[in-house]
Amino acid sequence: MRVFHKNYLLYCILLILTLCITGCQKAPKRDKDTTDKVDLSSDKLVPVQEAKRQTLKLQGINMDGLQFPKMIMFPDVQEISEIKLTPWYTQNDNDLKKVIQSLWSDYDTVDWEKIQEQDFPNDNIPNYYGKEKSDKKTGKTYSYSSMGFFCGNSLGDEPEPSIDNCVKKYNFEWGEVASKQDKYALQDGELSVLDAVTYTEGLFNKHMRSFEKEKFTYKVQHLYVMKVPDQEYYSYSMVIGRLYNGMVVDTSSDFLLADGKSYPYTHCGNHIMATMCHKKTLDYVNTGFECFDIASTKAHKKIISPLWAVRKIKKEIAHIGGMSFQNCGLVYLLVQKNREAKDNVQGVYQCVDDTTCLRPVWVFMTGASGSAFDTSTDDIHGASVIVDALDGTLYYYEETGGY
Repeated sequence: MRVFHKNYLLYCILLILTLCITGCQKAPKRDKDTTDKVDLSSDKLVPVQEAKRQTLKLQGINMDGLQFPKMIMFPDVQEISEIKLTPWYTQNDNDLKKVIQSLWSDYDTVDWEKIQEQDFPNDNIPNYYGKEKSDKKTGKTYSYSSMGFFCGNSLGDEPEPSIDNCVKKYNFEWGEVASKQDKYALQDGELSVLDAVTYTEGLFNKHMRSFEKEKFTYKVQHLYVMKVPDQEYYSYSMVIGRLYNGMVVDTSSDFLLADGKSYPYTHCGNHIMATMCHKKTLDYVNTGFECFDIASTKAHKKIISPLWAVRKIKKEIAHIGGMSFQNCGLVYLLVQKNREAKDNVQGVYQCVDDTTCLRPVWVFMTGASGSAFDTSTDDIHGASVIVDALDGTLYYYEETGGY
């Protein structure tokens, strides 16, 4: 695994190319004989708790070709917020090194003072710096930038695992659970999935939380049990997500359209990656993008009704002929101005700028599109419908980036 987003950029390019070739996902045919009759009447804006009650009416139903999952995720909150983000800049390199040392288990196994540091400048970002140190003997590397990106890597040049190596996955974000009996042998012995999750969440909530000014909490939202090729042991690949006041920041990556289509805004999830090869140690940690800093928040006690949102879906994309939603819920997404909209291009998230915020949205995600790439996780979602939970704007995306 490498740093500074090389793999992520390649993933985006491949996904966009696939969109150009395949176009829209084929939608399932309507089954009128199994249509459930549901009263969708509701005010556009309703109190948060009323919105929660309304989601119960949608769970598991098939209504005019729209199939909903048995569970629709809704946080235990009384209000939600629109959150204005500001670029994250550290005032001290030692802050970044300290959090890397706290999360990455192998930081203290190398005498970094004897290793020359490499610089990675970026002239497009004012006052930017990126730095990396790599130990040639062990292959261990750490890197960080002024934006709050950081990575600690003990995996060296080992081949990046593919989905073919995955023997079990847990999508905690969407309600899946692990049992005490779910245990796998790591390099130094057996460890249960639950213990791995507890250790990782405890580590992040102790050290990463203070680093992001006590604004977020952290949960392992997805875990993949990866068989190490030609060995008798496994590793745990984890996707770690943020929560703001108990509500999830979705861990998907970019939401994408085919060529020739665009919206004024881009939508994106966010996650941190970690790999555990040894019991209760993290052999790899990567924030993926930057850390978050909040400029301001505005609380809302009323949100767009999920019933109203479904009426809008039925009205605005009825031509699709039906959709089977695999995962639905109320989440935060990164939203920013699409600077390529003037060219009718749907851009992708480009790190926090002066237009970036976390906005609450209703997400309605279909199942896998079949366009998965050779990555460590599979593409579990295809098309997605997003309805902004504050203003009701609908966005229909033909592809949803993986975790």
